[in-house]
Amino acid sequence: MKTRGYQAVGADVAAQRRRARPQRRKVAADPVLKARVDADLAASWTPNQISGRLRLEAADPTVERMASSPDAKGRTISGESIYQYIYAIPRGELARRGIMLPSKRTRRRPRTTGRSRGGPIIGMVPLPARPGR
Repeated sequence: MKTRGYQAVGADVAAQRRRARPQRRKVAADPVLKARVDADLAASWTPNQISGRLRLEAADPTVERMASSPDAKGRTISGESIYQYIYAIPRGELARRGIMLPSKRTRRRPRTTGRSRGGPIIGMVPLPARPGR
């Protein structure tokens, strides 16, 4: 069987089709998980803390669930999925629900460029100019 190799146009069309496909967020699609995530976010938990706690509760049945949180019934979710759920919520709605992330951001920050943040070091002495030991 002979392969035709990589087909760039076909791959591009397939990628566009996949991107255009509507997808429901895992948190929004599951009412049990949504209730748990909303309760934990309102209790000032970070998405990664929630994810870790759900993983712990799902893996070890002897771990008791948090008193203020509804039972997740063994469900787990990644911290990134929780962040995507949060950032899909309209800005004013976050405050109405009592959800405040530690960074107090309602939108993601764009990635920074590779440039340095600080200026040059004042009074820096190059290695060759330093006294020997």
